[in-house]
Amino acid sequence: ALITGKIVKLKDANGKSAVDTTTNATTGVYSIDVTGLTAPFLVTVTGNNGTYVTLAETAGTANINPITTTVVALAAGTSDVAALFTGLTPSQLATIKTSFIISKNTTINNRIRSD
Repeated sequence: ALITGKIVKLKDANGKSAVDTTTNATTGVYSIDVTGLTAPFLVTVTGNNGTYVTLAETAGTANINPITTTVVALAAGTSDVAALFTGLTPSQLATIKTSFIISKNTTINNRIRSD
């Protein structure tokens, strides 16, 4: 389901936050200005069914959904993604980035095998 009309937050590799934005009330689309910020970025939104996160390795499109949340949680070694985002440090984000690709590939491969 789309996450519409909710606040999206972003933190960069140095722990700096972008100005919060709101997802479009109809489409769920959002846009955050990352000028002056350093990739990678951790992006979060709290919807009606919980808090979701994603890692954006560069500026551009970043989808936030249960799959991206699972991959980030695995990469970070925590299931509490809301607390992860709130207390995020640059070293944690570096660790998440390093583990992200491995976790993403493992999650996708396991999902494919279970179907």
